[in-house]
Amino acid sequence: MLRASLLAPSAPEALLETNRALELLLDKVRSFGGTIEGRGPTGIAAAFGLDPTEDAPSRAAHAAMAIVNAVTRARQDAGTGPAIKVARPHEPDSRRPGSRARPSSISRASRPR
Repeated sequence: MLRASLLAPSAPEALLETNRALELLLDKVRSFGGTIEGRGPTGIAAAFGLDPTEDAPSRAAHAAMAIVNAVTRARQDAGTGPAIKVARPHEPDSRRPGSRARPSSISRASRPR
């Protein structure tokens, strides 16, 4: 499972940029064989490996990197736009029995020009 959230201002003029970035997220997930499991106004949840494939974790990781790079590049090109946070759901820490879940995420918020 992969979650991607756009960190966008709530201003009405940011809506178009947020929608464009959201479409970019959807395209990247699908291009790496992911299935959209949920969609909101500023983010998505996607699953990888629902179809039998050996490289689902690799596909999810590559999709996460592609999403971060594409949104960052679009933000730099436009000089504005939402930042991105990509994460996987909390997983238990396997190093200790009975441990609580730990968050794991990749995030990048580039500064506008």
